[in-house]
Amino acid sequence: MPHVRRLVERRVVVRRPGRLRLRIEWSTDKKQGVVVRLVKREAPSCRVATSVLAMMWEGVFESVRQRLRLFVRQVRSKPPVKTLATTAGMEGCLSALPDDVLLRALARLPLECHRTARCVCRKMREVLTSRAYRTERVSSGCAETLVVVAGGQSERLRCSERVGVCRLTTGCGLSRETVARLPAGRRACSALAGDVVVVLGGFFADGIPTATGVSFSPTTTRTLPFPAMRIPRAGHATARLGGSVVAAGGLTRTALGSGVCASVERFDGQNWSFVEPLPRATCFCAAGVLVAKDGTDHLILAGGEDGRDILACVQAFDGARWSSRAPLPLPLCATASAVYRNKLYVFGGWSDRRFAMDLVLVYDYDQDSWSLGPTLPARTSFASACATPDGIILVSGDAVILLSGRRGRETITALGECEILAQAALALSVL
Repeated sequence: MPHVRRLVERRVVVRRPGRLRLRIEWSTDKKQGVVVRLVKREAPSCRVATSVLAMMWEGVFESVRQRLRLFVRQVRSKPPVKTLATTAGMEGCLSALPDDVLLRALARLPLECHRTARCVCRKMREVLTSRAYRTERVSSGCAETLVVVAGGQSERLRCSERVGVCRLTTGCGLSRETVARLPAGRRACSALAGDVVVVLGGFFADGIPTATGVSFSPTTTRTLPFPAMRIPRAGHATARLGGSVVAAGGLTRTALGSGVCASVERFDGQNWSFVEPLPRATCFCAAGVLVAKDGTDHLILAGGEDGRDILACVQAFDGARWSSRAPLPLPLCATASAVYRNKLYVFGGWSDRRFAMDLVLVYDYDQDSWSLGPTLPARTSFASACATPDGIILVSGDAVILLSGRRGRETITALGECEILAQAALALSVL
C-alpha cells in the first residue's frame, strides 16, 4: 500500500460545514495496519485535506476488496447441493405419506411451534390449518387449552388494544403473552370462544360504544375484521346459539348520549338481523348458554341494570322468543359469569352501587332454581371469567382463582397473580 507508507505519522484537520473542526491522527503498524484516532478540536483557521483521507482509506481497503471478490467467485463456481430440506423436496416427501399418518404425526406438535412449521412448505401449512387436524388433536388428547384475553382497562383508565394468549400454570397464575393487537383499544367488549375467537363491541378510549368486530386465530396470530353489528353496543351479552351468534342488550348511542337498549341481533354467517327484543332492557348482566332436557340451547341473561335500577330478573331466549325464569335472590350487576357442567355460575357484582359482593350463585335450568356456592376470597366486580375443562377461571383484580369440583362440593383455589386488565374479554380456545 504505497499511499499509506507516505502518510506515516501525519495529521489532517477535517472541516465540515456548520460543525466544529476535528483533528485526526493516523499511524501505520505491521500488525494493526492503519490506526486512526480522534485527538481534539482544532482552531477554525485550519485547512481541509479530505483528498488525503480518501487516499488513505482506498489503500487500506484495497486488499479487503480483492479477498471478497475471490470469495464470491469461489462460491458461485460451486454447484448447488440438492437436499430434502428444499421446499419442493419436503413437499414431495409429505405428499407421499397417507393423510391419517401425517395427521397423527403432527398432532403431537406443540402449538408454539406451529408458526414456524407452517413456513416449511404448502402441504404442511394446509395440514396445520385444516379442521381435520384440530379434530385429531382433540380426539388424541394432544390439544392445548388456551385462554384468549382481549382489551381491558388499566388503572389510568386507558383502553388496551392487546390480544394475549394465556397458558394456565399452577402457582403462577396466567402467564400472558401478547401475540396481536386490536385496531384500537377497547373495554367492556365480549368474546366468543372457539378455534377463531371473535371480539365484538365495547367502549373505545373516548367512551363511545362501537359496533365493529375483530376475529383472531391463536394459531395464525392474525386479527381480521368481523362484520359489524347493526347498532353500537358495550357491556352487552354475546353467545353462540344454534349455529348463530346472538348479541343482546348493552349500552348504545342515542340522541341524548348513551342509553341501555333492549334490541337483539343475530348473525347467520353473512349478515346481522334484528330478532325479538328483550322484555326488559339490560346491560352488564350475567350471561350463558344452557342445554335443556330436550337438547335445545337457551341463552340466559341474569340481572344487570336498565340505567336506573339494578335488576334481579332472569330472561331466557330459545332462538325464537323470550321467556321469564326464576329471578336472582338479590339484584346484581357488573358480575362475572361462566357455564360449567350445564350450570350458570355468577360471581360477585354490585347490589347497591356502593359495595361489591363476594358470593357465588349457581343456576340450574332444569330445576329453574338458584343456589349459593362457595364464598370468594375477596369482593369483586367487573371481573372476567372463563370455563375450562378443569373448572372456571375467575380473574378478579390481580388474582386468579379456579373453581372446580362437583355441584355442591366446589372448591376455590388461588392460582397466583395475573396481568389481565379490568373489563377484559376472556374466551377459551382448544387447539
